[in-house]
Amino acid sequence: MLEQHRDWVRPEQDRTRQEVVRLLEESRYGIHGMVGEHFGMAVAEMQRAGCIVFVPHVGGPVEIVGHEPRVCYSSIKEAVSKIDAVLRNPGIQAELYHHALRQRELFTTERFVREIRESVRQFVHTQANASDISSPVSPGYRFSGLLLENDSDACFSLSPTGARGWHMFQGISARWVFHSFGGLHLLIIPGQWPVVLNLTEDHQHLLRLLGQPYMRLYGVKYS
Repeated sequence: MLEQHRDWVRPEQDRTRQEVVRLLEESRYGIHGMVGEHFGMAVAEMQRAGCIVFVPHVGGPVEIVGHEPRVCYSSIKEAVSKIDAVLRNPGIQAELYHHALRQRELFTTERFVREIRESVRQFVHTQANASDISSPVSPGYRFSGLLLENDSDACFSLSPTGARGWHMFQGISARWVFHSFGGLHLLIIPGQWPVVLNLTEDHQHLLRLLGQPYMRLYGVKYS
């Protein structure tokens, strides 16, 4: 197929980021062929460059183009028909171009950073206001009745609460405990309690020693 249409099809490979940006800026249209893609970074980048992008009717790219029906297709035949309709009508081209300019503002780096920060702020605020749950990664914690700050090297004892197989740890610094919880991630699903990822057996053992509020926060059960 490439050989047959080589006069107007040119593959681009191993391009630098600057070359890709320049190529997009020199283009007016884009065609995305993957059906059911979760997001569609290529579509977002083409739209950010001001291209009118035609996408399959299912998947993340549909949201990127704002569910605009004139650029969403369900078959090759429909794609050809809609592309032809746009190319034949300068008025529609202008409308879709300005639509793309509006849509691209939804996928800026600045908006991404701003909304991530706001999501984190809201989550921290919610956890801080919880009546009976404290987080082992908050500014201070109670161990053996003593409040230790997160920059403290003070030592403390963790005593067993009666569960079989638990042992007493003595001389462990608070700093060591705080650092041991590094590298954990939250999977946030709307309407559900966040899921803690990368939680090891050592983490779970410490959380059981710290008590039910900490276990509840991290989703750890008694064994």
